[in-house]
Amino acid sequence: MKLKGVCDHHTAGAVGAAVPDDLLHYRLKLLKEMGCNAIRTAHNPFSPTFYTMCDTMGIMVLNEGLDGWDTPKAANDYGNYFNDWWQQDMTDFIKRDRNHPCIIMWSIGNEVSGTTPDVQQNLVLLFHTLAPGQPVTQGGTDPTRGMNVDYDKNFSKLDIVGFNGNGEEVGELEKFRKQFPNLCAVATEVPHTYQTRGVYRSKTQWRRRDFPAPWERGDINWEQFKHRVFPIPDLTEEECFPEEAAHPLYQSSYDNASVRISARKAWQRTCSFPWLMGEFRWGSFDYLGEAEWPQRCGNFGIIDIAAIPKDAYYLYQSLWSDKPMIHILPHWTHTGKEGKIIPVVIYTNCEVVELFLNNVSLGSKPYTGEQLVWLVPYSPGKIEARGMNNGKTVAATCYQSADTPYSVAVTSNKSSAKANSNEVIRLEIDIVDKNGIPCPYAANELSFRIEGPLRLLGVDNGDPTDMFLYQEPHCKSFRGKCVLLLQPTGVKGKGNLTIESEHLIKKNLTFEIV
Repeated sequence: MKLKGVCDHHTAGAVGAAVPDDLLHYRLKLLKEMGCNAIRTAHNPFSPTFYTMCDTMGIMVLNEGLDGWDTPKAANDYGNYFNDWWQQDMTDFIKRDRNHPCIIMWSIGNEVSGTTPDVQQNLVLLFHTLAPGQPVTQGGTDPTRGMNVDYDKNFSKLDIVGFNGNGEEVGELEKFRKQFPNLCAVATEVPHTYQTRGVYRSKTQWRRRDFPAPWERGDINWEQFKHRVFPIPDLTEEECFPEEAAHPLYQSSYDNASVRISARKAWQRTCSFPWLMGEFRWGSFDYLGEAEWPQRCGNFGIIDIAAIPKDAYYLYQSLWSDKPMIHILPHWTHTGKEGKIIPVVIYTNCEVVELFLNNVSLGSKPYTGEQLVWLVPYSPGKIEARGMNNGKTVAATCYQSADTPYSVAVTSNKSSAKANSNEVIRLEIDIVDKNGIPCPYAANELSFRIEGPLRLLGVDNGDPTDMFLYQEPHCKSFRGKCVLLLQPTGVKGKGNLTIESEHLIKKNLTFEIV
């Protein structure tokens, strides 16, 4: 069995690190429905509830207790206290978690700088002593951060070799296998790709070349680096969405914004190496931290910080799930682009896909493990994809072009909740036109009036650059969507919610608090 894994942070957007069980279960269920079967806890112990849920849901865990060791990565980093506390803290960590059946492996660190074999050996010995029979790995070294990739030095004490960013580079896994033909490995942090929900660019973007991270500025230039990446062809010769240049901090939701490799190519390589146990992509959800002003969150997730899936979610579902599925990107509201070529990409696990525009077939294509691409002159209306197995349609999906925003459509995970509980009512709000079709560019400001035995837990919209307050009763929609989180108070009765926005029809909802 290949590990179809993600690296996950313990925070959850608007609620920070104080994640209610309801919300944690919702997030894990999203990953499970995507086909994910494993999670790496990056880079610290998680709550006890997390492991219990993974036990019951059948999600394997690579349990990581530390980030760095005795060399601090930041001013107040654990590295300041490592020498005094590592043995006690890791002993407590192992004893707390070692009987959870979900845990299949332990990690003793992540991209550790100033590595010393003695510290590594002491850590491995402690884990082997307290969790005998369970393998130990480490989030691999990464040559782009000035670390020396010396496998014999860095991995000689480990049971399983871990690869982070260097595992995405051309020839790196092959080089390792040639040097160490008897060792197994796992991709602890592969691949690193970017997406911003609802944003599209038809020209490939590379982080180092187009939106460099702070540590890459002034570092080796693109010409020196590009031979280390796996090429991602442009979808079109000219950019189809030049207007997105106004948002340089947003990345494309096509699988074409990356550090070294596409998500598709990474999984193809993972499947091609029998000695590679699987991969843990970076990351699962967008997360607070690792963001440069004016961003509030890291934009690596396949699900945004509001827990709304991006297009990449469906790419992984096509690769990791057996249930017939099909997904189209982008949406089909491109006012002003009539007649211009739009790359229509299909993610599927069906044998054959046929694409239709306004009920006219644009042809069929067989699925061979790659995304399917049609170059379609834009015409407003309905674009539909049908997935077929053995000549029968087993999955279908469509988009319709939207008119101007008119009202809101609300999807709620529940209509009632128990009083004085930690249950969470999660409402996903779409801005829709008069026909109920979602408006993918809508940016309406919404206000929320909450009455009765309900309280506001948080709001979010998934925009990595929006600095609104999470606990205020209003939120601007981003790419047509936002999320509202409510919790019951200690009183039974009816809770009422009113959603209002200028120029939109008001929406009223009632919830039973029992």
